[in-house]
Amino acid sequence: MNSSPTEATRRFAEIVERSATFLLSGHVNIDGDSLGSMLGMYHFLRQRGKQVRALCFEPLAERYAFLGGDGIVEVFDPAVHSDFARGADVFMMFDFSGTGRMPGLWDVVRGGRALKVCVDHHPAESLPGDLNLHVASAPATGKIVLDLIRALGGEVDRRIAEALLVAIATDTGWFRYNNTTAQVLRDAADLLGFGLDAAFIYREIYQRNEVPLIRLMGRVAASIKEELDGRFLWATIPRSLVEELGVGPFETDELLDLMRSSHAAECVALLRELTDGGVRLNLRSRGKLDVSALARRIGGGGHLHAGGATLDGPLGAAAARVVAMVKEALQPIMSAGLAGPRRTRG
Repeated sequence: MNSSPTEATRRFAEIVERSATFLLSGHVNIDGDSLGSMLGMYHFLRQRGKQVRALCFEPLAERYAFLGGDGIVEVFDPAVHSDFARGADVFMMFDFSGTGRMPGLWDVVRGGRALKVCVDHHPAESLPGDLNLHVASAPATGKIVLDLIRALGGEVDRRIAEALLVAIATDTGWFRYNNTTAQVLRDAADLLGFGLDAAFIYREIYQRNEVPLIRLMGRVAASIKEELDGRFLWATIPRSLVEELGVGPFETDELLDLMRSSHAAECVALLRELTDGGVRLNLRSRGKLDVSALARRIGGGGHLHAGGATLDGPLGAAAARVVAMVKEALQPIMSAGLAGPRRTRG
């Protein structure tokens, strides 16, 4: 069910008032926005005296341990959490609207009594919540949560401020992407005013790479393939390479940013082979190509500049499918002269 933002906020206030138990979920392979949004709401609901549990689907990456390393965020285990999930008054999902992004949990929740609330900023054709707090123009789901807390008269304390700063900062590329507006910077300034150490937060998130991951980035960067005279760059991360180098859990944002730094690239793609044989695709663009539309064609989603999907393997076949799709989509842009500058050779 969709409502106007004002009506949705009013309904959410009523839900909070009458409900006692809340189950919160981020998405699989949780990122800073999903985690920070969930934790911001967790601390707000605890302020209101609610019983709250927060779930993810894998152990938190070390870069986010300072946010949820104290045991607040639990890894979903059906044997441990199913009874609570079925009996909770409210179930909230943060930064995603595809029920497949919470493996095993949605079936449990769907069979329970909880009123379902979706909080998200990604473009979506349909939303799964009984109440959908959906603002596609928001720079991050964390911004939606911040506005909800403000509208409901909540007290933003240091823990809430830190969680929501992480959410907003990571989804704006540490205030480098074009979703960084004057309001985003005002919100960040307000959150920093709670005594946060911005340098510490940046180091924790972006400067905790282990040497095996740095080696992996070098190997993958050396394997980048160019299409359409450098307008499209892509690379793969075979599982065998991850195992050879002894790389633990990692995110691909830094590699994608490195690839997108090419002055000629209009679109970049990175395909990572997963342990179950599937392939995780991440797409980035400079904005002429809507990569979220491409991702939706293959079961994923995202934003104009960033999209992703999970494909069936093997890796080579998935890569061939993606390369053909992106090249086809880029051709009209190139023909119209809208793509970035042609790469020149010295």
